[in-house]
Amino acid sequence: MFGLKGTAATISPLPPARCTALSVLFLIVAFILGSASVRGPHQWSRFWGIRPLFDPSNQNRIETQPPLPPSSYLKNARVQQLKNLHAHRDAPGSVADTTAVVLNWSRFQNVQRIASLLCGSNLNAIVKHVVVWNNNPQSLVYADFLPTTCSEEKLQIVNSPENLYFHARFLACAQSSTAYCFTQDDDYLVLPEIIETLHARITALERPSALHLLPPHERLSSDLRAVYSSNGTLHTSFAWLGHGTMMTRSLASEFLSLLQLMDATDDELKMADNYFAILRNTPPEIWFDQGIELGGGQAFTVGLEGHERNKKHILRACYYLDSLLSCDGTDCGKKMTDRNIPFISPSSETGTPKQTLDLAACFGRPCLFETTIPLLPESIVHSRDRAQDLLALEEDNLRALGEDNKIHYLSYPPSFAVDGRPDTAFRSFQNAVQDNAITLDMLRDVCVGHSHIQIALLVDGATEGILRACTFQTSIDGDSWNTLRDELTCVHVDMTGDQILECSVGADGSGLGPSGQGARYFRAILTEDKEAKWAVYEMWVRGYED
Repeated sequence: MFGLKGTAATISPLPPARCTALSVLFLIVAFILGSASVRGPHQWSRFWGIRPLFDPSNQNRIETQPPLPPSSYLKNARVQQLKNLHAHRDAPGSVADTTAVVLNWSRFQNVQRIASLLCGSNLNAIVKHVVVWNNNPQSLVYADFLPTTCSEEKLQIVNSPENLYFHARFLACAQSSTAYCFTQDDDYLVLPEIIETLHARITALERPSALHLLPPHERLSSDLRAVYSSNGTLHTSFAWLGHGTMMTRSLASEFLSLLQLMDATDDELKMADNYFAILRNTPPEIWFDQGIELGGGQAFTVGLEGHERNKKHILRACYYLDSLLSCDGTDCGKKMTDRNIPFISPSSETGTPKQTLDLAACFGRPCLFETTIPLLPESIVHSRDRAQDLLALEEDNLRALGEDNKIHYLSYPPSFAVDGRPDTAFRSFQNAVQDNAITLDMLRDVCVGHSHIQIALLVDGATEGILRACTFQTSIDGDSWNTLRDELTCVHVDMTGDQILECSVGADGSGLGPSGQGARYFRAILTEDKEAKWAVYEMWVRGYED
């Protein structure tokens, strides 16, 4: 432990309690009923004032949709022989190196469902332990999880002596034996393929990191709050962790050490989520998620009181960061010198950071959609010299953004290009310009065992014109790119509503690099400006098996 305020129960598997056959039957029935539907409407906060993007008719989609999106939306028999490609999962002998942490308060049926997913065979090569941190005063035992797929060896239950709120997730991670942690709240479902993608990304990074999944409205808030000082000292924003976050265990330990050095109060520890990304002082890496809400129970942040509490602690985190960044080792006390302040990232180059990729996790297969297409207009600014201006900056940027651009951002996010649905699309808010790019990172080489590979896209007529001005490329490492020589072909798809085309370009030998080294990344990059806007309904990679 770290000598922090508040005591956590020791993490250890609990033995099964005795239970009758009738009680087990009751738990199984309750679990099944509670799992009947998962994708509910987005519950936008009052701040955004936006209607839900999904209606209740979509709630059963996760249960009824095939594991992989179709290889083609055409009726052509030859095209139907193609296979939607995805990376092979880690070999069964791989050593799991991640602890999954779920907080339980008032949605226990959700926790059962989440734990069952995390304990499933799809994640055996990644998740070593599933920790259910029970903040509820009613104790849990292993028998409560008999309807799930969790074994006694994998499941670890912590009955907390008091409700530690969000502090608990960092304690559980820091006390784990694995190099990485995945954490989420009990009102959201994160699919195995998305966890696999998060894991592939964080294990490739060479620094302590955190990757956040956020729905579009929360991602927009984080974007508008990003603040950078002219001298390069301040470069931070805010991001929630409850929608799903993968982090290195060392980062959680450093964060707890910083809170201890700060003499954080009990209330501040409990609201640790509000401090984490801000105090890190580096722009958080945020992915658009696939928005699967479970709902139910009693939400923690409700109404004006909840929003005011969040605002109070966010501003408190900003105050701490400003104070720590101005600390010169003299007026901050002996323990707060530049050389021993943990967690906070050091200064960077002056000015606003260079443009970064916008990322979205794929639905149905492990992959990552990346784009350089701007999501926000140039009127959005980030220059401030104090972190405490973060919320005021968000308000200013929201006014500069305007209602139409806000609705567009929320209605057509990049995640819609890889959600397996031909009725949703990622759309740009402005015309396509040179060097716009859309890329699929398939995590590993997907060409093994396939004699013919294609990049496939579902687009509208205007985007077909954009694609015909694109260069299509593949890469094994994301640095060296091989240009495809095949021509783009597009065919109208018989769908109700918009005029949609299925476009594809073959990779084959010409796109797999010298010596047939294979391909992991597949991209289209625009070579000239176009008087048209992007609309990508789906993007995927497919091929014939040898």
